[in-house]
Amino acid sequence: MVTATAMVLLSVVINGCNSTPAGIPADAVVAGANENGSTMRLRSGQMLVIELQSNPSTGYVWQLVREPN
Repeated sequence: MVTATAMVLLSVVINGCNSTPAGIPADAVVAGANENGSTMRLRSGQMLVIELQSNPSTGYVWQLVREPN
């Protein structure tokens, strides 16, 4: 029983350390608040992921205005 619990906890820790969210290619360029004002270069077809924090309880949210082409 202890071994099974240890394995479950280990898998949670390992998955929590994964820096690429599920469904996002490993070569995707991820931009967030720290990259504000930075120039980023992408290859043709490379995915750009924008991660911005929000706080819905204060009305501070981000919304997609238009789907990309």
